[in-house]
Amino acid sequence: MKRSMVALVALASLVGTAVWLSDSGSIESTSERKLGAAPSVPDASVRERQGPEAAVTEASALASVDEEMAVQQQKAVFEIRALLSCHETDSCPRDDSDPRASFFLLGEMLVQKVRDFESAFAGTPGFDAQVAGLIDTLLAHENGHVQAEAVNLMSRQPPSTQSARALLSALQGTPDGKLLVKSLPELARYPELESETRALFEHTLRLGSFSASRALAQNLGPYLNEGNVGFYSGLASELPGQAAKTRFLKATLEAYGRSQ
Repeated sequence: MKRSMVALVALASLVGTAVWLSDSGSIESTSERKLGAAPSVPDASVRERQGPEAAVTEASALASVDEEMAVQQQKAVFEIRALLSCHETDSCPRDDSDPRASFFLLGEMLVQKVRDFESAFAGTPGFDAQVAGLIDTLLAHENGHVQAEAVNLMSRQPPSTQSARALLSALQGTPDGKLLVKSLPELARYPELESETRALFEHTLRLGSFSASRALAQNLGPYLNEGNVGFYSGLASELPGQAAKTRFLKATLEAYGRSQ
């Protein structure tokens, strides 16, 4: 009986040991599986390689955006130039409601196209160069509203002597007093063109239309300075004494004198 009991105890001990070893193996296997599932961390060399690759990808994306922007910009310029040259291709917009309606319609469309172009692309690469190429043609247009929009565009661009000379040419002989007045602050940005501007103003005051000469005489104040006020004072003494432009010019000169 005692030998049977001892045998049973020994057998139970062996079974317990086997179970414990089995459980240990399961735990170890589970642990190994968990460690195996953990994401690997790239070493320093891998991270260094990822940096330039990411930069190249970003540069490629930016280049794609810039290319698309350039395409859209060119398309907008093409549309403006197409309107500017529509008489050559017999493709101008038509409005037969009035003999001058088509003329004004074209002007309105050009002004809107120019404004849309500036709104969409101002500050983008290539914009200033495109504008410089457009301004001369816009200033040469026969519609005063288109010319005025060109002056607005000039005022928001860096000074350009070429554009300033195109403006002086557009103003030569113009009957449009409003355009002349709008142009005064812009012309004041070009002191190096003082002699050419003075020739234009003298011609306008002596021989210009009633509207242009009167508007210039009334609004010349901001353009006056110590270097040219003597010239305009002498000119005022040579103009017809009773003419409205003479009275306005003298009043402008007197106001300038009081402000000094």
